[in-house]
Amino acid sequence: MNTNGYLSNSPYRRLLSANDHSPSPSEGAQVKTFIQGYLNDLEALDVQISEAQLVLDRLAIEHTEVDRLINAHRQLIHPLRLIPWEILTHIFVLSLPDTHLPVISASQVPLSLTQVCRIWRAVALSTPSLWASVHIAIPRGQTDLSHLCATSNRAECVMRWLDRAKSRHPLSISLYCPTGPQMTYGTRNVFPRTILTYSLHIRELELNLPEQNLRLVVNTEPQAWPILEKLTLRLPTLSGDAPRGVGVASAGIWRAPKLRRVVWESVEEAFFKLPVKFKQLTEIAISGSNNVRASFINPLEFLVLSHLSSNVETLRLQLTDVHSDTRLSAQQMALLDPTADSPEQLVLPNLTTLELADMFFPVDELQAMLTAFRTPALTTVKYSFVDHSPPVSTINPHPFLEFLRSQPRPNMITSWTVNAKSMPITTFFECLRLMPLLKSLWVEDSRSLRDYDIGGDVNDQQLFWTNDEMVREVAPDDGLLQALLPTVHGSQPVYLPITSNEALCPRLERLRLDRTRCSLDGIRDFVHTRLALCTSSQAEQSESMASTSANGVSRIKRLRVGTLYPRPPSDLIEDATQAQGRGMLEAELRALDVDAMILFSDYDHHRYYST
Repeated sequence: MNTNGYLSNSPYRRLLSANDHSPSPSEGAQVKTFIQGYLNDLEALDVQISEAQLVLDRLAIEHTEVDRLINAHRQLIHPLRLIPWEILTHIFVLSLPDTHLPVISASQVPLSLTQVCRIWRAVALSTPSLWASVHIAIPRGQTDLSHLCATSNRAECVMRWLDRAKSRHPLSISLYCPTGPQMTYGTRNVFPRTILTYSLHIRELELNLPEQNLRLVVNTEPQAWPILEKLTLRLPTLSGDAPRGVGVASAGIWRAPKLRRVVWESVEEAFFKLPVKFKQLTEIAISGSNNVRASFINPLEFLVLSHLSSNVETLRLQLTDVHSDTRLSAQQMALLDPTADSPEQLVLPNLTTLELADMFFPVDELQAMLTAFRTPALTTVKYSFVDHSPPVSTINPHPFLEFLRSQPRPNMITSWTVNAKSMPITTFFECLRLMPLLKSLWVEDSRSLRDYDIGGDVNDQQLFWTNDEMVREVAPDDGLLQALLPTVHGSQPVYLPITSNEALCPRLERLRLDRTRCSLDGIRDFVHTRLALCTSSQAEQSESMASTSANGVSRIKRLRVGTLYPRPPSDLIEDATQAQGRGMLEAELRALDVDAMILFSDYDHHRYYST
């Protein structure tokens, strides 16, 4: 369309561009007459535009309807609709949380799965295993009436939840009562009694309840728990509160015929009084707090426990010497009689997981205890000193190092978690040399930034450990990363020159260092070198590697590093939409198929990691 056509046809076109002409009265009248003619044309155009707009609106509505029709029918052939119910069921089960029991929340699995569509709801409600486990937090209201309503609604929800699974799947239940809930209108025992109605179907039970509610559940006959395999008592107390659990060791629930896993946390009662079948136990966890020392065990009790539970597979203990008097029976003490007909070395043939926390424990007794038994199947170890005296820098030889030296070779440990304050870094390396099959290493540290003596400038990564820190704890820095770079005979030059010929942790795949003074360049060099070593060893397959599989170098698959300095500007990604909370180094390592996370400290708020 020629938009200048109307102007070119105007008889006054020459005057339109002239600013020095004033029309006469007759010319003005002629111009008004000319304009009036085109005003009629403009009205006609407005009418046509309105009619055209109506057509466009009608077409837009029709377009929307057709698009809705297409999308609705596309959903009929969507790949999700083609997934068999069996596979969809399996996916739903895999979506359940793996670190805790499911909670009763519309935003969490499995309840959230029932709100997507009718098919998903039908699949979820017909899958018993989705509803076979639940964490129940006893509700509390601000008023008596609100508490009564909350209790009634939650109890009804719990029963509907468990009824979907009880007849076809064993149940796992955790029952927790928060501090100071309203207990009016006779609601005190609602949830304990609800749990008891399902006792025939419960395989795992965890209780954190006030004394009266706890006794209502545990003071029951063994026949009421025919399939109970795991019982957990978690009874933590705040400073000044009275410990809980006195007398629970005599409860009938401990005689459940299939009970084989016991977690005993902050219970004011001696574990050895339990009438359980110790030979039947495969998991034992005993821990306490400064308020509840009765849950700790001493060296003598540890050895007796090892004799009593020789078939144990998982052992988690907090050790202490605060019990000067024995809490063992004469029959239990007889197990340690040197004149008895017993083997010289205590062997725990099935023990695969060992977690020890040492609190105020005599070093010589700890060393004697750890070297008194053999663990040929041990694969997972966690070890920490807590509030130890004397300091670890004066302990030589270290008890955990002596434990490793006393074990049969080759050592089968593949996962080790160690608290940073548990040993000097020299001892740490000695321990690593005794674990050639190690795949997962975690140096755990949960201290506040205020607890560190920061040396150097936190803003430019020029950090260093003080000499005192180096001799009293595992002090992760670039030197530690370089020590974890094994060499392979015949390999080509790699990203970082290696001066040591010792293969330290060649199988390492997962590394977590909570608090480090590693530089970003040191982290980058470590990952690139391990990847290069892995690639070269796979390509060459030298004769030495073919004959000895332990010489193979594994690639780093997962890396978690927390630094003691803020994120430097050089690590920032300019495009915030692409950063997704990551820095340049983290993005670089993830591009190499390494599940990497590098977290930086926030000194403004004294937090370990900035969010």
